[in-house]
Amino acid sequence: MKNHLDGTPCLKGLQDIPENYNPCCEDFDDRTYVCIHDIRYEWWPERQGWFIPIHASAGSGGIAMGYCPHCGHKLVSQYSGGRYISLDKMKKDVKRAIESKKETDER
Repeated sequence: MKNHLDGTPCLKGLQDIPENYNPCCEDFDDRTYVCIHDIRYEWWPERQGWFIPIHASAGSGGIAMGYCPHCGHKLVSQYSGGRYISLDKMKKDVKRAIESKKETDER
């Protein structure tokens, strides 16, 4: 497996798909193999849905998909669409904002 310049592993060629995966179209299937720095589709078992992952350097999390963006086929998913962010990232951002506010108030 190759790494990106920042040291993170490149996911190109690897799939995150459910056990009974049957692609609705070739374009959708192709997107399950690409790098996370491209538009990649992944099955997230903990959320039981298809997502376009957002790399940690861009905020983390993912965009849920309810339909195939290529052929319009309804995807098996708990979510119809929308952005889901990483709670760990959000907690760190809130903590950093609180600390910054305290520093400002102390001045």
